[in-house]
Parts: sequence; C-alpha cells; structure tokens
Amino acid sequence: MGRPTKLTDELKAACLAYVQDYEMHNHAVPSVAGMAVVVGVSRSTLYRWGTESSEFKDILDAVNEMQEFQALNGGLTNTFNAQIVKLLLGKHGYHDKVDSDLKSSDGSMTPRAVDASTLSDNTLEELMRARRAESDE
Repeated sequence: MGRPTKLTDELKAACLAYVQDYEMHNHAVPSVAGMAVVVGVSRSTLYRWGTESSEFKDILDAVNEMQEFQALNGGLTNTFNAQIVKLLLGKHGYHDKVDSDLKSSDGSMTPRAVDASTLSDNTLEELMRARRAESDE
C-alpha cells in the first residue's frame, strides 16, 4: 500500500484560491506550474491528485479553463505577447493550420476509373486530342 495522500481540505482550498486570485502572486495567467509553486508541491503531485479526486480534477480543469480564457482575452486585446498566446492556446486545442482532405470520393487516394463506354463521341475525341498533345510535349 502506498503512502497516504497529503491532499487535505486546506490544500484544496489553497489551490482553489489560487485559481480565483492568481494575480495576487504576480502571475499573468494561472497555470498548474504556478499552483504547484504557490502550494509547495510538484506538478506531478497535482496531476496525481487529479486522478485520485474528482473534486481536485475540477480544480485543475478550472486552472486550465481560466488560463485559456485569459490567454484568448489577452491576445484579442493585444495585452499579451502574440507568440506566447499562440503557445498557450495551442495547449488548449487552438491552431492556425489548415486541414486539407486529399481523399477521393470513395475514401482512397486512387483516381476513380471512368467507364469509356458511357462517354460521348465528342468527349472521347477531346480526351484523345489531349492525350496526343501531352505525348508531343
């Protein structure tokens, strides 16, 4: 059996107080690292407590939600450094890349085969001309 937990009601209250008043500690945004420093335990201990206690997990979620909100607000009002905001918001699922779907309609990357018997004579002639022009180049 492991050591008994040091997570007391007083520590929970101190962690919750940090979320609500992190600025008192001169922190621009709340963070789990900042909470760890303020209450005097390691970050890994805080995360472990989050797996052991749903109440404490809610406190960790509140830190992350407040961090997301403050970073987003600071970025929009230009009060925070844009690169730091980008890094912080990346942790919360924000990104500036464009997702491209390069799949064909059947879900593969294979070009769809065309049944030549369904094409008109004009279309077949145009395709043949285009093919000849490609081979002449």
